[in-house]
Amino acid sequence: MSALYTASVHSHMSSRSSPLIVGFPLFDDLTIIDLIGAVEVFSNTKGYFQPVLFAPEIRPYRTCVNTVANHPICITPQFTFDDPNRPKIDILFAIGGLAGCAPPLANCRSTFSSCADLNNQSGFVGAMFDSVYQDFILQVAAEEATWVGSVCAGAFILAAAGLYDGCTVTTYWSLVEQFRRLPNITVPEGYPRVLIQEFEVEGITKRRFSGGGDSSSIDLGLALVKQIAGEEIAAYAQLVIQYAPNPIINYGDPINASQGMVGESPLVTGMRMDHEEMIDVAAEAIEILLQKLSKT
Repeated sequence: MSALYTASVHSHMSSRSSPLIVGFPLFDDLTIIDLIGAVEVFSNTKGYFQPVLFAPEIRPYRTCVNTVANHPICITPQFTFDDPNRPKIDILFAIGGLAGCAPPLANCRSTFSSCADLNNQSGFVGAMFDSVYQDFILQVAAEEATWVGSVCAGAFILAAAGLYDGCTVTTYWSLVEQFRRLPNITVPEGYPRVLIQEFEVEGITKRRFSGGGDSSSIDLGLALVKQIAGEEIAAYAQLVIQYAPNPIINYGDPINASQGMVGESPLVTGMRMDHEEMIDVAAEAIEILLQKLSKT
């Protein structure tokens, strides 16, 4: 890095007296890379941003990654939602996870999360209908955050709160068709990894972002850093984490995975079958949400 480039980065950094807080609300059965990918990006911006984890309680929250003997890797938040000493959230970043369940879903499947007890909601579907979680993100969006958005299936959580109304939104590829059923939301063709938009509603500027599946959290984090803090700080963060994607194989997007076929490749079709139970739970959740919206 040249002396001029280094000086430019430090000059840009010195323009902020305090970091922008990027708030990640947690729930059980979250997708670990949704969280950690973005956290790594925001953590390496020379103090311009600071990721902070929030949840209803201070306890370990399960991720959807298990180690030996099916013990899940867990993550503990720094603050509860109602902690009077928690920092103000400047960027609300909702993450995805397993499907979970929510009343009154009937056929909750333990394949995707520990949801035999319907009172113990988990996953992104649980967060869609959890009043504590929903009240928190609505409060933050209304009173604190300048930017609001999600990665992967976190889009369902914000959509349930009405925070994506009027927006163009992306989400995890196998859940796109279910997400497209929601009114007042545009879902683009294809599977974009990053969408960022600013628009006016009754004279108020809204800033929204969304990312595709799992690993998109890294791209989305970098895109937000570039949008808010500038390319030099984003470049610094990218270099620190040595993020130089050049995949050994190129099957991460369903279009690429089908290799120019007219229809889906067996690989993509097989993956949809593997996700069938999660898609079914998401479909039931969307149906409940649509019924709720029709009554308002």
